Amino acid sequence: MACTSCDGDPYAQAVDGCRDCTTDPAGPRPAGAPWPYGARRTLPPGRITDPLALGRATQGLLVLVTVLPLVAAAAEAVSGSATTPVGQAARLWGMPALAVTGIVFVCWFARCRANAELLAPGGNRYGQGWAVGAWVVPFAMWWIPHRIARDVWRAGAPPRAERLVHLWWAAWLARTVGALVLARLGIGIGVFETYVLVANTVAGVLAVLLVERITKVQSWHASGRPAVAVATS
Repeated sequence: MACTSCDGDPYAQAVDGCRDCTTDPAGPRPAGAPWPYGARRTLPPGRITDPLALGRATQGLLVLVTVLPLVAAAAEAVSGSATTPVGQAARLWGMPALAVTGIVFVCWFARCRANAELLAPGGNRYGQGWAVGAWVVPFAMWWIPHRIARDVWRAGAPPRAERLVHLWWAAWLARTVGALVLARLGIGIGVFETYVLVANTVAGVLAVLLVERITKVQSWHASGRPAVAVATS
């Protein structure tokens, strides 16, 4: 049975070095065996662009735009007024912070898509330009970025572990499309604001986790570090 350290994920076993597991879920793998997903993507250091710095900037901004609405809501709940200085400041900075976050996130997304072209040649369903364009093309923005994210994930991590991609995209749709639908239905402002706050928080947390995982995978490939062997019993 897979341990709680790696959750049965061969990537975690190979890169992080699982402390508890003694057996690869894909089958016994002796010490020194190669990357568990067929041929390991062995690229010379510098062949792909390490997205670590851009990924960390993206995560920091995602945390900011996730926390600001919570700060505003908390300040208003404590004071019982919608015009508290803290709440107004949080809302004032929210929009420009969201715009900057969107730009930086798309830059990170495009860089990871470009790296995926080298990690898995021919394994991407959309051209690199779609990593940027898909976010602004009407209707296409609701499904193409998800498909690109899946391709980027599969370029460096196992398809069976991509549930985080699906959860992130579902949360993003709930935050954007869901909010639009509720606004059109004309529900009460209190219910609407609560929904948006919860959906924004969930989507933000999952986005941070997604950026962390994809960045970590690609940064590892960019470094050219060898995989950590997993011993067998």
